[in-house]
Amino acid sequence: MEKFLSSLIYILEANTILFVCQIFTIFIVLKLIVDKRSASNILAWILAILFIPYIAIPFFFIFQRKDKRSFWQKEAMNISQPSLDSFCLDKSENCKNLPNEIINVFANMELNTLTSKNSFEMYCDGVKSFQAFMQAIKSAEQNIYIQTYVFKNDTTSKLVINALEKKAAEGVEIKIMIDSLGSFYVYRHNRKIFKKLRNLGAKVVFFMPVISNPLRNYINYRNHRKIYIFDNHTVFSGGMNIGDEYMSPIEHEGMWDDLLFKIQGESLIYFLKIFCSDWHFATNQEIEFNMENAITTQEGFVQVIPSGPDLKEDQLYSGLITAINSAKQKLWIITPYLIPSTELYHSIVLAKKKGIEVKIITPKNSNHKLVDRARASYIRDFLEANIDIHFTKNMIHAKAVLIDDNIAMIGSVNLDIRSLFLNYEIATFLYSKNDIVKMYQWADKILEDSTQSTQHMSTSRGSLIAESILKILTPLM
Repeated sequence: MEKFLSSLIYILEANTILFVCQIFTIFIVLKLIVDKRSASNILAWILAILFIPYIAIPFFFIFQRKDKRSFWQKEAMNISQPSLDSFCLDKSENCKNLPNEIINVFANMELNTLTSKNSFEMYCDGVKSFQAFMQAIKSAEQNIYIQTYVFKNDTTSKLVINALEKKAAEGVEIKIMIDSLGSFYVYRHNRKIFKKLRNLGAKVVFFMPVISNPLRNYINYRNHRKIYIFDNHTVFSGGMNIGDEYMSPIEHEGMWDDLLFKIQGESLIYFLKIFCSDWHFATNQEIEFNMENAITTQEGFVQVIPSGPDLKEDQLYSGLITAINSAKQKLWIITPYLIPSTELYHSIVLAKKKGIEVKIITPKNSNHKLVDRARASYIRDFLEANIDIHFTKNMIHAKAVLIDDNIAMIGSVNLDIRSLFLNYEIATFLYSKNDIVKMYQWADKILEDSTQSTQHMSTSRGSLIAESILKILTPLM
């Protein structure tokens, strides 16, 4: 009798757990539909819940994608609304050669307007990037605003902190905003490296702390933007964080190939307002600023586009798809991580079918092995579509999309699901031919040191099964 009761209790408990899982599954599926998720995303969550319910269900409630419209109503993000006619309007005859289709997509979504007076300079060498960055710190007289995903505790970061301490002692306003997950080790164990800097009056904050209240802060949404502003006159952006592998005073083994660029001119107002918006979200404090210093007579067409949970739609993604579909001759893609959405994948393949030269440059081995395994099926599919895949020996962390001779997208955006749909990102669109020529020259040098692939990974049955499973689950990555 005792064994019977014990078995009955076990069955009832198992049925109860199964019933609860079914209720949660129904709720999650309905939530995904209401949130207008893609079919692939819904399928990935359903499979995860079916096969690993005890892991998938808690993860969903921790990492769920909150409705962007209610996530954070940042008034400061409505930065295309103020009248900037005297400051940003493009009146050059060269406007006739601009890709108006792309520019208008962003304009119709109430994103940042086109600016026409900008100087652009790029640094694709870690040592030269460090030198330019340090010179900007040393030359600053009014303010230094730093926003980064990774801030390490290493040689490069210590040199940056020492330089910032000197400027803080001189009375320069310094604000530093660091993502708490991207810089988790510093956030959790080494915040003391900023102690002297803070004592000198600098402000250092961590974006969405992941320890204090992970459920409230939605730890799935990370701030991947890199914005470095000096005296409201010069901005650096791109893929480089602050650490030895990105930039360094000396060349050393383990340095990544990355891209940092410097802009002076009208577009700086958008970098500044994006920084101010994120700062307001992280601290509930506003930053007052003026743009008197952001002046240049050099002509350069630039459009600065943010993306993230703070915007109503996936506007950057829509613009990127539009840009790729507009290609007529060339489409070159440089990305460290290659896990495209279904729509992005088909746009790239369609470009090849139209006779467009399509090249994808990515590292043979990135710093994320699981992501490398997940991309394998996409690489195989791209190769079957006769798309040129080039693997770099060194880790390349730069992100760029080059289209014909009139569009270049650079910034913090990787071509993966997380970067395109979840993270706070920033992209800079260049439309001036001289600037785009520089981008192609840089890409050509990368191609010289890369290997064109016909087959990258094992085609064993086990590998193919693993790739297929990961491909289904990529919307969760």
